[in-house]
Amino acid sequence: MRSPGGKVASALAVTVCAAAALVLWRFAGDALEPMPPKRIDTSAYRLHVDRWPLPAGTRRASLAIAGEDLVLASNDGSLYRAPLPTPGRDAPLEWARLPFSVPIEMAILERKYGPEWGIALGMRDIFVDERPDGTADLYLLYGVYVHAGDCIVTRVGRIPGFLGQGPAARIETIYETAPCLPLVNAVDRAGGRLTVRDGQMLVAIGTPQDDSRPQEMGDPRTAWAQQWDNPFGKVLRIDLGSRAVSYHTAGHRNPQGLFWSEDGRVWLTEHGPRGGDELNLLRAGANYGWPAVTYGTDYPRFTWPPSQQPGRHAGYERPVHAWVPSVGISQLVQLESADFGRWQGDLLILSLKGQTLYRVRLEDDRVVFAEPIPLGHRLRDIAVAEGRVYVVTDFDVLIRLEPDYARD
Repeated sequence: MRSPGGKVASALAVTVCAAAALVLWRFAGDALEPMPPKRIDTSAYRLHVDRWPLPAGTRRASLAIAGEDLVLASNDGSLYRAPLPTPGRDAPLEWARLPFSVPIEMAILERKYGPEWGIALGMRDIFVDERPDGTADLYLLYGVYVHAGDCIVTRVGRIPGFLGQGPAARIETIYETAPCLPLVNAVDRAGGRLTVRDGQMLVAIGTPQDDSRPQEMGDPRTAWAQQWDNPFGKVLRIDLGSRAVSYHTAGHRNPQGLFWSEDGRVWLTEHGPRGGDELNLLRAGANYGWPAVTYGTDYPRFTWPPSQQPGRHAGYERPVHAWVPSVGISQLVQLESADFGRWQGDLLILSLKGQTLYRVRLEDDRVVFAEPIPLGHRLRDIAVAEGRVYVVTDFDVLIRLEPDYARD
């Protein structure tokens, strides 16, 4: 992700625009490509929507801002950059592939075991840390196949001054999870995100698959995510100077979004099982309960067997907000500048299954409302630059949102 950055419309207008987002199409090659509307009415703004294609074959991409450039990482480890598009309508956007990539070896794993195993690898997240001298380091979180052990680790890497690097760019390993997990128990659905502030890094790591099988886990207190002696189901804190690692929080299932705000608050989104997607405000040392408790249920049932009080989230840190049924929550950002004045301080939270951006208003660290803004795409990552919101979808589309002040 990321970079730290009217007239009130009726609910009917939002509904109409949501429908339009789902039914407007154009033919592109051999596939139908969704065409979102040019304008979307929300409760505080009419939004102007621009869209551009991503590089061909890009899937489950991560997005960041570096100065006046967009930076994109495809799930296969390919890296791209493009100048921020000009404010003018229909401005062109040209992606250039960087001369180096991340050695994920996804193709080797898929040839050996089949394409369905590719989700266990790949890019989880990127973060650009800009320096006062104008250079920038690129931090990467990704899954790696280890040939010797026929297993998978999650790795944090760094490319110093990455925009000036050539084909021989070296990725420094900052951290690597242990133990190396066998494929059948790889981190659940590619969960994991990272963020950096003032020389400190927070890294959210998902749980292994057996933490999501209640019929097999036995006592949930013995699960990976509940034990403080391993990185799985945790948010780690890494001092980038000393490389010292500590466990910040525990009890997470499948982290999909992480944002460290200017006021020091840390917000995390994560997938629940069948229902129970969460927005969490992280507190050092807190345990968020997975897999002992959840607001969701087991997939073939209407309860969560490991919980003594299903659906109550008792005995652990509760989420600030939960989505029931699940919307497939993903990345988030907080609007900290005044460019979206009526949205300032709000969280913008994406969803995959729900194909919706949620504008979440906070008061005293509680959710006052969560306004749904349907965009008609699976929404993967989000960043803010120059008063505009950029969203990457799962199917080769970059969306830009900005207030349409001409109709204000």
